This record gives sequence, structure tokens and C-alpha cells, in this order.
Amino acid sequence: MSNYLKLPSHYVTRGAVRAVTCEHNVNGTTVAVDRPLMDIGDGLFVSPFIEPDGNGLRIRLDVWIVLCLRGERATGFPFSLRSQALAVRAARAFEQDPDITWSAPHEQRLAWGQAFIGALDTEPREAQS
Repeated sequence: MSNYLKLPSHYVTRGAVRAVTCEHNVNGTTVAVDRPLMDIGDGLFVSPFIEPDGNGLRIRLDVWIVLCLRGERATGFPFSLRSQALAVRAARAFEQDPDITWSAPHEQRLAWGQAFIGALDTEPREAQS
């Protein structure tokens, strides 16, 4: 049996179609692409890690980030996770934690992630995009 993963690069909110663009430098050229998104509900999305690779960009399905796309600006974790399933799990745990919010400063969200990942005996890596 084969698997299928569809990652649209847009989402609908309040009657508008939106996208999250990420920029990378590839050989001196700034390349802007719409980020692939997987909707996990209530304005939360997971997205594969995107990084420059030689003359192009690599979409890594072994590293994922979490984004909260409520309101006008995207926010998310300042770290990445080692799988799509772990990213979904972390997003849901974050939502259920009364001691942290998406508007918390970068340092607090990073500390939350370090504690979450530390419980799994893995280090989060700083998000690049």
C-alpha cells in the first residue's frame, strides 16, 4: 500500500484565502515560496521544514514546525520537531497548557519546547524558517 500526503499552501479564514510565505537565500537570490501547510484544526497547522539545498530548496518530511494562524500574523514554535506526529502532539499539548500562550515571547515558547522535548529525551533545534 502506498501513502499519500497532500500539503496545500493556503488556508481559509474569515472568508479570505491566505498563505504563509517563507524566504530563503539560494545562491544570492532571495526565493519566496508559500509554505506547505497541514491543517490540524482551530487555526493550528504543521508544516515540513524548508531549507536551502544547493541550487534549490529542500522540503524535509523528517522535520516539522508548528504554526498558529489565528488573526493577521502567523506565530509558532521557535523550534522544529522530528516528525509530523510529534509536531501535532506538541501543538495540542501547547494548546492545553494554561501556563503558555501563542503570544508569549520567543524565549518562553522555546523554554516550553525544551521542556516538552526534554521529556522525550531529544533536543529541539532552532527553527530556520
